[in-house]
Amino acid sequence: MKSDTFASIMALVADDPLTPIQTRQMGVLADDRLVGVSEASRLLDVSPQTIRRIGFPVVKVGRRVLYRTRDLHAYIKKHTYHES
Repeated sequence: MKSDTFASIMALVADDPLTPIQTRQMGVLADDRLVGVSEASRLLDVSPQTIRRIGFPVVKVGRRVLYRTRDLHAYIKKHTYHES
């Protein structure tokens, strides 16, 4: 039987993003989600190969390679420039 904690962890590592309600119910900040390479590549609008090449820190869960959304958002913030 799966515990609620296990179900919560599996929801975090799912490729499908959590809804805002699910995020609040779990007490997890949106920036602390774990996403797969396909979701990370959609977020940055680049190919999965580019996500791997950039060299983001990863979290391994079994054979899955996951990325923290806060790392992806930090990358976006660091590479955002305002035109003068």
